[in-house]
Amino acid sequence: MSDPMAPTQSTRIRSPARATAVVYAMLIVSLLAFPAGVTEWFADRCEEGAVCRVLLSVVHGVERASHQLGVAGLFEQARDEARHDLDIDQD
Repeated sequence: MSDPMAPTQSTRIRSPARATAVVYAMLIVSLLAFPAGVTEWFADRCEEGAVCRVLLSVVHGVERASHQLGVAGLFEQARDEARHDLDIDQD
């Protein structure tokens, strides 16, 4: 008979470092997928300070690069198609 209090495999592989890596990965994907939204979010919440200026310049750079590479247009087109399919009024 096995010990019911023994850790299972799924609880052993969980770690704070892995959770942190997943959160950062999700943030990076969000920045690459929605650079304009992240830029607006930072502009609304980051008032002053060197860290805010650096982060805001980084997200502005990513936004410019996504527009230059044409990635932003792909996501805007997909967003517009999804809004049309769901009958959501476009602003």
